[in-house]
Amino acid sequence: MLPSSKLNVAKMWARQARGISLQVATRKENEKRFKNWDEISTGGRRYWYDRKGAVSGFQRIIKIVDVDETTLQLLQEIYDDEGNLIERHQKFPIDTGHEELGKQE
Repeated sequence: MLPSSKLNVAKMWARQARGISLQVATRKENEKRFKNWDEISTGGRRYWYDRKGAVSGFQRIIKIVDVDETTLQLLQEIYDDEGNLIERHQKFPIDTGHEELGKQE
């Protein structure tokens, strides 16, 4: 069974895939889930957290919100062991699928 935080992310992506809008989290909830964030020029924030890959590299989950903490974009980035971005997957507002950016050697 998945830990609750991973289960919540999986449920969130499943809801989005079925066309159900993402739940709006409060700033406090976003700060708890995403330990890193930057303020962006529009007054919103770019939240992220990294998770080690099963075999190599790591993935970064990024959530971009407006000033009211409404989700504008949710994406996953895949990095190799050297920290090079090799794949990107936008999950919200439209699931664009995986976009390969570079080859892993």
